[in-house]
Amino acid sequence: PTDPGSDTPIVYVPIMDKVTKPTKQTVTFEGAGTATPAPDVQSDFTFTGKKKQADGTITWEQSSHTYGKVTVPLVAGFYADKTEAGSKVVTPDQPEATDKVTYKPLGNLVPKSDDPKFPDTPKVKYPNDPNDPTKPSRPVVPNVPGYKPYLPDPNDPTKPDTDKPVEPGKELPNLPTNPGDDTPIIYVPIVNDVKKPTKQT
Repeated sequence: PTDPGSDTPIVYVPIMDKVTKPTKQTVTFEGAGTATPAPDVQSDFTFTGKKKQADGTITWEQSSHTYGKVTVPLVAGFYADKTEAGSKVVTPDQPEATDKVTYKPLGNLVPKSDDPKFPDTPKVKYPNDPNDPTKPSRPVVPNVPGYKPYLPDPNDPTKPDTDKPVEPGKELPNLPTNPGDDTPIIYVPIVNDVKKPTKQT
């Protein structure tokens, strides 16, 4: 210094190191057996910040990041518990986020009859709604020659509701609230009046 009796201030500036933290969003799928989709992983965002060498304090440039949504795939014969997944928020303290989609089997139309001669008629799996993985579309009622199909009586599902016939070869008019529930279709033999003339000689 010019004045040998004066103090000389020394200014210390914190040394800052650049730091990064990678992030990840993972959406997993379960319940559809071998048809279960593979996990959807997004990891295209990294937090950046500066760390003081002196005390380890980190200042991040971003406080959070929201990952994109994942459209749930349609899996034939199954329905999902949601139409979209993901859109999760990650932070420097919680850089990884997960979401899960669960599939369950769609229900069936189940042909039944009290008639011991009723032919073996296979179940009909509800088809998928092509626009919504959480819903089925309406199945076609099987045509069993000689039998008329009815929806079940709500008071006794083993009996036909004679006020609610359904048309064979056409779509079921409605579906149960739970897409995994089966719908019994009760088949009743068609009985035609017959006449047989008689004579006495």
